[in-house]
Amino acid sequence: MRIGAAPIALILFTAALGALSPRGPIATVFVSSAWAQAAQEAPFLVLRIQSEMGFRLQDRKAGLGGAVYVLNRAQPRADTRTQSVQVAYDARNRPTLLRLTQRIDSNTAGQAFIDAARQSIARVQPKGIDAPVDLIKQALAEKPSQPIALPLSGGRSGSVSYLADRNIAVLDIPIAVADARALDEQDLRDRLSDATLTFEETEAGDGATVGEHRRYHGPDGRFGGGAVKGVTIESGSWSLDPNGLYCIDSAPTGDTSCGALYEIDGDGLYLAIRDGETTTVNRVSVQHGNPGDFATPRRADAVPQAVAEMIVRGQTEDRRYPNGGRASLYMMRDGTFRGIRDGEPSDGTWTILKDGRRCLTETETGESECLFLSETDGGTFRLFDLDRSLRGEAVYRDGNPEGY
Repeated sequence: MRIGAAPIALILFTAALGALSPRGPIATVFVSSAWAQAAQEAPFLVLRIQSEMGFRLQDRKAGLGGAVYVLNRAQPRADTRTQSVQVAYDARNRPTLLRLTQRIDSNTAGQAFIDAARQSIARVQPKGIDAPVDLIKQALAEKPSQPIALPLSGGRSGSVSYLADRNIAVLDIPIAVADARALDEQDLRDRLSDATLTFEETEAGDGATVGEHRRYHGPDGRFGGGAVKGVTIESGSWSLDPNGLYCIDSAPTGDTSCGALYEIDGDGLYLAIRDGETTTVNRVSVQHGNPGDFATPRRADAVPQAVAEMIVRGQTEDRRYPNGGRASLYMMRDGTFRGIRDGEPSDGTWTILKDGRRCLTETETGESECLFLSETDGGTFRLFDLDRSLRGEAVYRDGNPEGY
């Protein structure tokens, strides 16, 4: 049977973990866990490796002596398809050892192993510690039968070895950095309410720079954000759950994304967000108030979410724009719409946000519009945008009388 990357990783790691557990090798008391559960329980260091090194959590093995997290390349190339990282934690949930393994079947695979070794050492050793690349290259060239010691910080050392019979290189690095502390619900509320979260400038995977972005959190549970002062490009609602998750409900789709905020002593705050199998970790900072002067979606006379839902769903919206233009759109119960805008056919999707705004997204252009509904004495509704500008008036008729 052909041995793939994940089985290689587990065989190698379980054989080496006996010294980490006072009760013997963790392998003897492993219990399997599903991917979803493993992802939910992953500590910050594992999340950071996923985000910054391009790995995906494959498995988690836990026992009385600790736990091992197994990660493989999320999008493997030919030179990284057998590359795997495992991170070991002791019984007190402290990270102790990182192991990098890879089958070396070409020169490019060897260079990929060296590159991953640099990244791994940077994640688990104090800042300023250089990877001993020459010793790693020596191991790949000489294929020694015994591990080569790698001098690191504080008099500690790692090792690099080569299993010649299987062409597998193995890097073991003791973890010399503290794992992060997840902030709880009350701590998050104290820090975020009436405060701005700044996402610091980062390097994207393709080498491009992702600029700084700020998000202001109003004490009423609304948020607005952007990159330029006074220019709001995102808005919606924010909330916290009892498990310490920070969640936002964003315009125009109303989709909810959640993450956890972590603090590392001496290294600041990080926000980790999981979206399916993708993990993103951003370095962030918090500043009181709204120095970016971003608008948050609030309007005292607007109808709330539940009322807006009843007004719109299954109704035809007949709207007159401030410039005299007109639109007639049937809002179907499945969240799509179709009709006429300024004499032209129009279709797309609609949703009602938690802040009460009615959002439309055109299929053809992808453009979106999110507006508050404010009822008048005459039974019509005035439509206002985030900047409190009037965007027209509308009446709602039951069903689809125009046959759209």
